[in-house]
Amino acid sequence: MLKNSGRPSPQAEWYKLYMTAVAEQDPSKIWRRIREAENAIYSLFPNLAETSDLIYDQQLIEDALASLRALEITSVR
Repeated sequence: MLKNSGRPSPQAEWYKLYMTAVAEQDPSKIWRRIREAENAIYSLFPNLAETSDLIYDQQLIEDALASLRALEITSVR
């Protein structure tokens, strides 16, 4: 899932959805983008224990979820 560069592989679906949510400029789409990214991240949880870089993966995912929460809080409903 991860490259040694400290970022998930650009092919990682959750990362694509996360980056799409972060870059979204249309207020009418932001909530959907956040939910899509969160759902993709949450779907990883059962498989995290199988990765060799568990702690590292968890930190990246926690950071992404924190960013999505901040984005959600700062977005106007």
